[in-house]
Formats: sequence, C-alpha cells, structure tokens
Amino acid sequence: MMDINLNTESVIHVFDNKDLAENLGAQFVDYPIQLLETSDFDEALELLSELKNKVRLIIVSVEKFSNHSIEFFKQLKVYGTIPIITLTDTSNSENVKNLLRYGFNDYISNQQEIAKIGSDIKELLSNRNVKPVNPDYIKVAVIDDDNLQLKIIQTLFMGRGVNNIETFLSAEEFLSDPAPFDVFLVDVVLNKMSGLQLVAKLRQMYAAALIFVISSVDDVRLIASAFNNGADDFLKKPIEREIFISKIFNKLKN
Repeated sequence: MMDINLNTESVIHVFDNKDLAENLGAQFVDYPIQLLETSDFDEALELLSELKNKVRLIIVSVEKFSNHSIEFFKQLKVYGTIPIITLTDTSNSENVKNLLRYGFNDYISNQQEIAKIGSDIKELLSNRNVKPVNPDYIKVAVIDDDNLQLKIIQTLFMGRGVNNIETFLSAEEFLSDPAPFDVFLVDVVLNKMSGLQLVAKLRQMYAAALIFVISSVDDVRLIASAFNNGADDFLKKPIEREIFISKIFNKLKN
C-alpha cells in the first residue's frame, strides 16, 4: 500500500522500469515534495483524483505506449495545467517527436546519471513561477527572407492559438520601425545584415525577449555563435512541429 500524505505537494511518476523507479525514488528521500511512483496508469489517475491541486508534476517513463496509456493522456485534460514530462532517450529525435505528440510539455534524457535526472526534475519543481501560457497575449516577430518559411511558422503558431504574428523579410525591414515582441525567430541567412548580427542587436534592445535562431545547418560553431550573440535557443530547418512547439511554449512558461 502506498504511503500518501494528501496535504503534501506531490510528483506522480508512472514507470515500467522498476530499477529506474527505485533509483529515482532514492533521490527524493527527505525532499519536501513527495514522489509517488506507480506502474499502473489507472492508479496514477486515482492519485490525481485524491491529491487534486497538490500535484506539481507528472513524470512518465514508459518505453511503449498502449491504448490504455493513450486513454490516460486523454483523462489528464480534466486536470488542466499540471505539467507532464517524459524520461526518454533524447538521442533519437524521431522518438522525441513521437512522444511530444502525446501531449508532454518537456522531456529529460534517461541516459544520464540518476543523480542528474533527479537534479533536473527538482530544478523544474523549484520554479514556482511557471504558469500556463495564454496565447492571446503572445506577440511574435519572424524575420526570414523566405516567404514560404514565414507562412509555415505562422501556421505552426496559429495552430496553438497565437495569432499576433508579424513577419519581416530582412533585418533592415524590422529595424526601420522596431517594436517589442515576446518572441523573435530569426533566420541565420538574411540579405545584407546577417541573422546573427540582428540577434545581437535584438538582445541589446529587448533584454527580456525570447530569441530563437533558425537555420538549415546545425553546425556546432554556428550554434555557439548564436548563443554568444544572445539567442535563447536554436531550431533546425525543416522545423519539426512538436519540437518547435515544445521548445517555445516551455521557455515562455519560464
């Protein structure tokens, strides 16, 4: 029988690897938030029903999903905005993409040392300012000299209810009449001023904005330059819908 304190903030972990569950459980001994672990999706739903607003996070570390587990994700919608993450092999981008389709908010690599996995989870829990993102209030600027790419990105945002999007075909077009936005997406290759130069200017102008660099090339030096110029993250073309949504909306929550 699971020992549960109904008045304590909780994390629910649904697993299919007993060793992982036991090792992760050891990371939460003496931690102020209780970790409740189960290998049964129905029991996880019962825990949610009992604990109600005390659940801070749901973790799923299941390698294969059945119709039963898919039903679990449908039932989770009743509980609103509880974040749900998966522990998975992040080296396989196709695997990550498929998992994000189920509705996960984020993912943590299960290939790390267990202490690092525990630390990553606690870091998520320590951020008490995480709030649901209201798409009505998000302002997005996309700077890319490819009209087709602009339409694709617009469609991705609009699919999540974000409609306040402005597009620009060059750095110069944006800088001719600059305005603050919550999110900037900047292509590396632009006419005249490069995307990386624009990123540096944007970071000086809008310290709190989220800035994403997009490129068809994922060269390590290019990515490093993007971060050094002030980018928050990097997105590779062609943009994978699930990874795109996960990265942007999870950074917006923080």
